[in-house]
Amino acid sequence: MQLNLSAVSTESLLPAALDLAVAHDLTACDACYIALASFLALPLLAADEKQIDKMRSQTYDIRMLSDLEVPIR
Repeated sequence: MQLNLSAVSTESLLPAALDLAVAHDLTACDACYIALASFLALPLLAADEKQIDKMRSQTYDIRMLSDLEVPIR
């Protein structure tokens, strides 16, 4: 199996991430994940309920890991 992966520099995410961190009382690390998901136009899968609650009223697509349905083979 071959994965199509690309790198995104944290430096390019910092302006958006720092704005998110300050506006929503997030850690810089959590804000970087949200900024990256937004940059890539993908949902963020998170296990941190507090993070999700802080961002619930925003337009970011953040989904709870425990809501993920995994098919059983």
